[in-house]
Amino acid sequence: MNLCSALAAGILIFGMCEWMYYVTGTPFGIEPYSVQAYEYASAYGMFHWGFSAWAFYLVAGVA
Repeated sequence: MNLCSALAAGILIFGMCEWMYYVTGTPFGIEPYSVQAYEYASAYGMFHWGFSAWAFYLVAGVA
């Protein structure tokens, strides 16, 4: 139950504001607030909070 609660809190908090961090502080020399920064931020956020994050719910639910 603690694992699921922590994941849910992470999804609610960082799933909504993580993309803003990547738009303003872009890695790889991308110019902040550019179109490429927004594209990178949306893709990177889905990597963190897409299937890989929800897979933990599946594993925790089965166990």
